Amino acid sequence: MTLTTPTIVARPQKRKMTVATCLSANGKPQSVIKWDTRLKGEATFQETQNANGTVTVRSNYVVVPSRETHRQKLTCIVTYRDERMTDSIVLNDVSLTCNADANPPVTVYQWKVGES
Repeated sequence: MTLTTPTIVARPQKRKMTVATCLSANGKPQSVIKWDTRLKGEATFQETQNANGTVTVRSNYVVVPSRETHRQKLTCIVTYRDERMTDSIVLNDVSLTCNADANPPVTVYQWKVGES
């Protein structure tokens, strides 16, 4: 079982984005993935049949990022036969990057928060 968080690229409009991916690889029979969270979002699921007869299940949890998303706990629950495994993350790391393609080249970037 693997739980990862992708880099989220901020967009001006409100778009659904994957905030976590849970992967259960090479199950026979396949595992069942569920999510436990207070976040308003949805899960997507993808199953891949492997050449050796096993199944890999991947689930993405998708939300519209907002201030309410900050510091929310997201738990992936993987059930395989009678075994249950969980892993959790807290959504709190934010990294901002600004890129500009301009002629003449940009010499100054300014970041503003709120009305300041």
